[in-house]
Amino acid sequence: MTLTLSTTFLSLSIAVMLAIFIVDMRSQMIPDLFTGMLAVLALLFQWSHGTLLLSGALLGVVFFAAQWLVSRGTWVGSGDIFLVAALGLLLGDWHSTLLMLMIAYISGALTVSFLLLHGRDRTQHIAFGPFLILGTFVVLFFGDTLLTMMMP
Repeated sequence: MTLTLSTTFLSLSIAVMLAIFIVDMRSQMIPDLFTGMLAVLALLFQWSHGTLLLSGALLGVVFFAAQWLVSRGTWVGSGDIFLVAALGLLLGDWHSTLLMLMIAYISGALTVSFLLLHGRDRTQHIAFGPFLILGTFVVLFFGDTLLTMMMP
């Protein structure tokens, strides 16, 4: 497919991710409609590249579903599972999804540490979707470089 079509699907995916980021920050809920739109756009983005890589989505779903089952839904919500599946579809391979998860968890831990040091109550919940989206942005724009540095 053409570069223009690929760019269009990626741009629309970024717009949906920004909407999810804002909604999750404000409400700690991720609308299934947005996640579904992102998943469809991710599949179209992959199609425009002539690929259909599912390993990224599979890794994300298995990792988050295991956390959800072990914690009985207290560590991550079901919306996070659907979101990581869509983000994994967008990123494609498991290497990129694993890098995204590492960035999300590290940035989330640093943010929570900062908030706790500045008086945030430990019982307050913090949305994790924005960190997943941040990790996805980093991987989309710098992932090849980071993966090359990590795995020479």
